[in-house]
Amino acid sequence: MRGIALGLLLLGGCATAPAAGVAPAVSPALQATTWTYGSAEAAVLAEASFRALLDKAESQLGNFYFGAQFESAIVQAIEGDKVRMRVCDRTFMKPAVVFDIDETLVWNMGAQADQVARNTGFDAARWALWEQQGGELVVAVPGAVAAVAQLRKLGITPVFNSNRSAASATATARALARLGFGEAIHGETLWLLGDVDGSSRKHGRREVIASRFCVLAQVGDQVGDFVDRIDFAADGSKNPPHERRRLAQTLFSPLWGERWFLIPNPMYGRWNEPPLALDDVVPPAARWTPKE
Repeated sequence: MRGIALGLLLLGGCATAPAAGVAPAVSPALQATTWTYGSAEAAVLAEASFRALLDKAESQLGNFYFGAQFESAIVQAIEGDKVRMRVCDRTFMKPAVVFDIDETLVWNMGAQADQVARNTGFDAARWALWEQQGGELVVAVPGAVAAVAQLRKLGITPVFNSNRSAASATATARALARLGFGEAIHGETLWLLGDVDGSSRKHGRREVIASRFCVLAQVGDQVGDFVDRIDFAADGSKNPPHERRRLAQTLFSPLWGERWFLIPNPMYGRWNEPPLALDDVVPPAARWTPKE
């Protein structure tokens, strides 16, 4: 009975059978979670992204050592419709790749299942407990451990830039090491929320990282892992969904798959804050009604 009750809870919390011809209610959070953690498609996309990262990082490594000048994968400034990347000082900088952690390198299956089962939104206090207690339960995203290990063999330093709390630095470093990602030193190769400027936006931490390493590539599951400008306008206000898409597909288009690599995560992110409705993404002109 407990298994049946849990199954009904995860399928939307309704124990009554749907009316004939009506599909059963399914939690959107459950669908996103099962696709991410259970589908062949999600695993293949993640592995493909990590393979592409390795190919590009290795080719960038040659440019780093032998090119006349090397531009980092970190944005220095945005001037009109031009993006200027930070130029590396190779006299003291070592090559690095910057990774987000959650849903980029590790899957937080336990925390996500807990949220779906409770049918609630994000709970910061509960997440803080997960950071401290869930280190033995996180699992590696497909392809992630092998990619980081290969980067280390190439002499490229993995640097981790996460919105996990700085108070959880020890637990986070331990979890990464347990999964095979190697050493992460807080304040050197591990940067967390509360470090630098205390902001959940990662620009300040990226600036510090870019002053110490020549960043060949960045890897994340949300656009905020790469640059703040897609999520936020120049005045700091939040960009609406259509503007986020426009900027990602125009101003920053040349970087995707070359210097910036995305791992799929439909479960959460600023793309859905506030939650998008159908009217937000399918305009009336694109609607279809079958003709009798």
